[in-house]
Amino acid sequence: MDEIRQETEAARIPDPEAQALDRPLPFPTAGALCFHDQAPFNPARYLMALAKAVEARGSRIFEQSRATSFDQDDRWRVGTRHGTIRAAWVVTATSMTVKSPVGDANRTQPRSHVAMALRLEDPGAVDGMFIGIDDPTHSIRTGRDEDGPLLITLGPASTWARMVMSSGLPWAGALDPDELSPPGGGSWSRA
Repeated sequence: MDEIRQETEAARIPDPEAQALDRPLPFPTAGALCFHDQAPFNPARYLMALAKAVEARGSRIFEQSRATSFDQDDRWRVGTRHGTIRAAWVVTATSMTVKSPVGDANRTQPRSHVAMALRLEDPGAVDGMFIGIDDPTHSIRTGRDEDGPLLITLGPASTWARMVMSSGLPWAGALDPDELSPPGGGSWSRA
């Protein structure tokens, strides 16, 4: 908790309302750094509007076009198997960065995470979005669908299965751990 309190003090420079929380979730955690009034964000809707705005201003978007090389001198040159595209600016919008002169490819690794959406009997049991700082990473947040509030978890299967099974949260429906298969087979334990 000392590290979280130190981070909180640093976070108060740009956000004076930032605060440390000792027990933000209804299951064991080391604490959390809380930023209030954060807006939910739908990346798909944002990207669709951004694509329309980019094209309306005369730029082009190339989809399903595998880039095979990147070079830059006075302008970017992006090679594909069908030819070369020249541009003043290049936006790489993939789920995985590519090898380029900028060097972003070294910052990412492919991951396989499990997402679960669970309906809670008490929608107020978890309020907000929480992102773990441990490796492997994980997150928990609230969301909604047409039937109401959801608890959404994302992370490695073993992390979330253990957390969900041992949380003590009252689930609206029975969640049978035997129906969730961990990577490589086996079974979950209720820690």
